[in-house]
Amino acid sequence: MKIDEILRISTQEFPIHKVRQLLQMTKDGYDDIDELTVNYLESGNERIIILTDRNKNIAAFAGFISRMNGKVWQAKNLQTYNQYKGKQLGAKIFKYVKDTMKKNLQSDVEQSPSAKILWTKTLPSLGSHPKIFDTETDRIIDQSNEKMYNIALSKMYTSDDNDPDKFKYTWILEKTDHYPYQNLLIEGGLLMPYTGLWYTFKEEA
Repeated sequence: MKIDEILRISTQEFPIHKVRQLLQMTKDGYDDIDELTVNYLESGNERIIILTDRNKNIAAFAGFISRMNGKVWQAKNLQTYNQYKGKQLGAKIFKYVKDTMKKNLQSDVEQSPSAKILWTKTLPSLGSHPKIFDTETDRIIDQSNEKMYNIALSKMYTSDDNDPDKFKYTWILEKTDHYPYQNLLIEGGLLMPYTGLWYTFKEEA
C-alpha cells in the first residue's frame, strides 16, 4: 500500500474511554511533564504516552507508529482533555519524546488545523524548531531558506487537489537537532543527500 500524502482533516477527539482502557496497560514512573506522570505503552510498532495527574485523571494522550526499525516515530494521534486544554501538553509530549526518549519525530500523513498550529507555532515557542522534509528528494527545508520554506508550507496545506506537489512534504524533528548539511536544500548544492534518514511514505515500513 502506498501512502504518500499529508491530508488536512478536521480536528477529531480521541475518545477518553479508549484512553482509560489503554491506561490500565501502561507503565508509569518514567518521568513527569509539568508535574503530570508519563505513562508509557508499546505494542508491535505502536507507542503511546498518556499524561495523568496524581489522582490518575487523564490530561493528554499521544500515539505514534515506530518506523524504520525505531529510528523515526511518526505522530498519529494527539489529544488534550478537560481543564488541561491550552497548556501546550501535546507539544510538550513531542519535546519529551525528542529530548528525553531520544527519538526522531515525523508528522502524520493526516493533519488537522490544530496540528498545523502545533508544528508551526507551539513547538517553536518551546524551543523546538521543526523542519520540512521533501519525501521525493530527501532534502530538508529550513526556515533560513525563507523562499523555499514558504513554498513548501503553502504546498503542504494547499486546498488545491490538482497541485502535483500537494502530497510531497512532511514535518520532522531530529532528536539531537543534527541535520546533515548536504541534506539541507541549498540552491546550487553539489552533493547528493543522504537517503533513508526519514520515512518517505512510499510504502508501509
